[in-house]
Amino acid sequence: MIITIDGTAGSGKSSAAKALARELGFYFLPTGKMYRAAAVLLLDAGLDPHAKPHDGQHIARLLKDCHYEIEAGKVQLNGIDYAARLVSPEATSASSLFAEVREVREELKREQRRIAKLQCTVTEGRDQGAWVFPDKESQLKFYFDAAIEIRAARRVEQ
Repeated sequence: MIITIDGTAGSGKSSAAKALARELGFYFLPTGKMYRAAAVLLLDAGLDPHAKPHDGQHIARLLKDCHYEIEAGKVQLNGIDYAARLVSPEATSASSLFAEVREVREELKREQRRIAKLQCTVTEGRDQGAWVFPDKESQLKFYFDAAIEIRAARRVEQ
């Protein structure tokens, strides 16, 4: 079973998804961490997130054989622990910029689908229900939103 939680940044989707996964005994798939790990990998490969246009084929080659393991706060990409680097402002900024590249989204979509097929999963992140797990692939789909003041306060807390 796959449950998706989409929504705006700061709407509480991560907290809700973690709690729901814990309550149900499902795997929690935090897709934002995947995007940040991919961004760190691309930065380490010397790519400039501000460069336009990006070489999508080169990026796809770099990400094609990546294997993500996300468990209990640990984020590994190809066996290397990236968890400490994911919270940096550089990783956050680069992940937003690299996420605009179609090939990045495609490769991460492929990996998210692979992971979710291994076990019952609660996945959260933008476009999970509509694009990554469309139609009946996700049995339950939720969308979260919150007032701008609440979202801003949550971001300040982070």
